Amino acid sequence: MSSDLVATPGPWWRPLARADRRALWFLVAVPALVFIVPALCGHPAIDADNLIQNYPLRVLAGRQIASGHLPLLNPLANSGTPLLGGMNAGALYPLTLLFAFLPALVAWTINMVAIYVSAGVGMFALLRWHGSRPLASVVAAFSYAWGGAMVGQMVHLGVVQGYSFIPWAMLVMLALSRRLREVPEGTSVARLSRIALPWALAEAAVWALTFLSGEPRAIATIELLTIVVVPCVLILRSSYWLFTWRSRVSYLATLLVGFAWGLGIGLVQMLPGWSFINYSERSQVNYQFFGAGSLALRWTSLLFTPTLLGGNGAFGQPSFFANYNLAEVTGYAGLLALVASAAFLTRLTWRGWRGSERDYAIYVVIGVVGLFATWGSFTPLGHLFHAIPLYGSTRLPSRNVILVDFPAAVLLGWWFEHVGARRTREAGLGRYARWMTIAPAVLVVALSAALLGWGPSVINWIGVGKGNPMLESGLRESNAIHLVLALVVALALIALVRRARQLMGVLMAVLALDLVVFLLFASTGLIGGAGPREASPSYAQSVIGSNGRFALVDKAGVHTGIFRTLGQPNMNVFTHLASIQGYGSLISALYDNATGTHPQAWLNACHLGEGDFAPLRLKVVAITSEELMAPVSQHSSIPTRCSPLTPETTVRRYFGRMLAPTTITLSGLNAAPISSGAMKLQLLSASGAVLPGPSYAVSQDSSSVTLHLAGDVKAAGFALEAPAGARVADALATFAGSSLTYRLDSHFQVALATSNWRLRSTDGSFAVLVATHLKPRAWLSTPAAGRVTKIRTSAWGDAWVSVTLNTKSALDRSEAYLPGWQASAVNESTSRVVNLVVHRSDIIQRVEVPQGSWIVHFHYRAPYVEVGLVASAVTLALWLASLAALILSTRRKRAARVLS
Repeated sequence: MSSDLVATPGPWWRPLARADRRALWFLVAVPALVFIVPALCGHPAIDADNLIQNYPLRVLAGRQIASGHLPLLNPLANSGTPLLGGMNAGALYPLTLLFAFLPALVAWTINMVAIYVSAGVGMFALLRWHGSRPLASVVAAFSYAWGGAMVGQMVHLGVVQGYSFIPWAMLVMLALSRRLREVPEGTSVARLSRIALPWALAEAAVWALTFLSGEPRAIATIELLTIVVVPCVLILRSSYWLFTWRSRVSYLATLLVGFAWGLGIGLVQMLPGWSFINYSERSQVNYQFFGAGSLALRWTSLLFTPTLLGGNGAFGQPSFFANYNLAEVTGYAGLLALVASAAFLTRLTWRGWRGSERDYAIYVVIGVVGLFATWGSFTPLGHLFHAIPLYGSTRLPSRNVILVDFPAAVLLGWWFEHVGARRTREAGLGRYARWMTIAPAVLVVALSAALLGWGPSVINWIGVGKGNPMLESGLRESNAIHLVLALVVALALIALVRRARQLMGVLMAVLALDLVVFLLFASTGLIGGAGPREASPSYAQSVIGSNGRFALVDKAGVHTGIFRTLGQPNMNVFTHLASIQGYGSLISALYDNATGTHPQAWLNACHLGEGDFAPLRLKVVAITSEELMAPVSQHSSIPTRCSPLTPETTVRRYFGRMLAPTTITLSGLNAAPISSGAMKLQLLSASGAVLPGPSYAVSQDSSSVTLHLAGDVKAAGFALEAPAGARVADALATFAGSSLTYRLDSHFQVALATSNWRLRSTDGSFAVLVATHLKPRAWLSTPAAGRVTKIRTSAWGDAWVSVTLNTKSALDRSEAYLPGWQASAVNESTSRVVNLVVHRSDIIQRVEVPQGSWIVHFHYRAPYVEVGLVASAVTLALWLASLAALILSTRRKRAARVLS
């Protein structure tokens, strides 16, 4: 053992000092106020992906649990898609159960409060375990919980749930090693097992909660942290270094048992999840997919100035304007955390760190690994990360920035401890070391000044186009604030280094102001935006109706607010109207290839035109004007057609909004005549009816014709009547009040402007079209074989189809095929039960039904859910029994000590 290792600090939690109790109450009270007050004011922390994914899916899971069913299937999205296996719902996470018993917004707010209490208290406990005083520990806790990715990723509930466990996972791994270090030589295996039991239980709890969150990125982050920490504990000399082989084996065995225990509890989530992943678009993850979302090296400057490329749009500042997403690049742990990290580096000697500082060397390793993991495929080490099992199957490496934030926050606590204790040299504030310590502040001053003076050039250097002077000028306020804060820190560390009380006051003020500015300018999802958190059933019913499924098409996102009110998936949980679309990280590869519905508010226009959506009972398509027509300047050539152009007696084109056309130009295919007979063009009303007024004659045998209209009648589109049949290869239009020419030949225009669809309404700048024919929910492939007499469905996805057959026949059901669907048939005369095999018929389900009158019951059982449920129940019972035994044993020992 090294002679310069300090004595290990004793337990701080038994009993809690007054300062600890106040600190813990503070760490609970702040998240409660931050989330409860805005929720009471109508702005709960539900925005972005939380709004359209995490919140509604948890509401759906809660409803199904409340009805007495496992939350296995979401029947409202993607024509039926896994709920538990889809991972994003966290369907059996302990706090998701609140949605079964409490109002949805109350349950959500409790979930958010719990996350940030867990993160803050976990970091506080870790720093107190390291021996820091309550003030320094609270500082580290606030830096971690209310800075960096913990706030940036707030729009992804499952991600921050996993991030909140990082301090706890770290504490378990370090405290276990220190406890095993204290075990005397010759201790029996049984005694050693009893000593390790509390830590195995704690490790199991961390992993179980991580697995049950259902978030692959959270699981991958804890995995990477473990891969880094365990070898460091075994190799680096510190107060928790294990110097005997017996203790090392015990350490690894305890962590392995804890991991296996946690995995066993989480199997009810993981087995269906992995099964669906293997059937999803992520079944094969190549290096390009893995590296998608890596943080470019020059973008690392965002760790110093979080609003460098725009912020959240608050107070009139420009929103994030780079070709990515603000939440995915936010990793600002705070100015003082950067200063503290630099201060710790000044303590490095040619023999490494010395004394108690060796306990913190592990955080430097975590930070370095986390930084390279964040860069992902932008460095050669990206291939090494991709080779890690499980971790290499995820994407968005930029989210690993939490492993940079975390050690920076820990080192901030270390630094505050020394500054508060007036240990100037140990705090990196000695005569020469201070210049390295203040280097991050100087860098922020230089960067902020450069942005204020030459913003577009700096943005161009970072790699975001040529910069935008107008957008950059809108960031002057936040850049100026960062400049002032950095100057104050630099001057304070120079002028007040001998005045500990004044210096601590300045640093605390800077820390508070820095975090507040970060929350105001760079946070996303903390304060819910305008608009309802739930879709409107009445509005959706009036626009979409209740028969069949619907689709909302708006790839550019220009109608996000309106479409969310309609129930853009997965917000249709609140309207109870089924969609062919969905929004989640996983989708059946078969379904996605056939429909193209994985991107938000999108589908495959060519397959739509070819009728591939008919078996899915697609009844309504609400589509924005931008998807029906585009300015010629943006789309100068005619799109390649999905299928050959055939003659039509009525050629329709829709504008997607009410406009007054001034010219309409029609062209035939390859300069051929549009039609061999007479034609006339008429304008259409908002509901697709022919408007009263003049019609415009088009001479036969014309290969191209331009019609000049008065421009005083607003229409939703036009119809070209051609009894002899017409083939229009291109259609252009100009409108009153606009100098642009629009092309009306997008793939969606061609797919929807047919006899299979009719215009029902034109609402603002989007059109609603309905199918002219709709398949039933189930039908016989051989109609002459019998008939379907009755269909009944449930809210959790089961269906009962009554059929009467005079001969054996295949029964098709309009529900997406998935492994896990099962069917059984009960004979209505004899009550005989026959198990049927659910086959795939294209993308829907098919079963072979024998002759007779039957009630066919379709029910979804996620693959391996029974095995997972039993394994989770058994391991959870074992965990609870072990915990109870441990508590009783501890109480008996305390009672015995009191009596003695």
